Amino acid sequence: MTISKKALCAALFAATATPAGMVILPAGAQEVAVTFELPPEDLATTLRALARQGGREILFADSDVRGRRSPAVRGTFTVA
Repeated sequence: MTISKKALCAALFAATATPAGMVILPAGAQEVAVTFELPPEDLATTLRALARQGGREILFADSDVRGRRSPAVRGTFTVA
């Protein structure tokens, strides 16, 4: 039996996309409001702080945000 590269890639992705023991919460449970008090600064620093404080992953390329600044983020928001 042979398997195509496409099928192999799909199987490997499926096997690694969901870490073992991962708990899937209802959508409503995932949107917890967090209070942020972040000063205006470079965008990469703000995105990392938002991710850390919000308990989420925010993926971005440093080259996409280099030289950009964020406004202050003050208030209670969901990470989304």
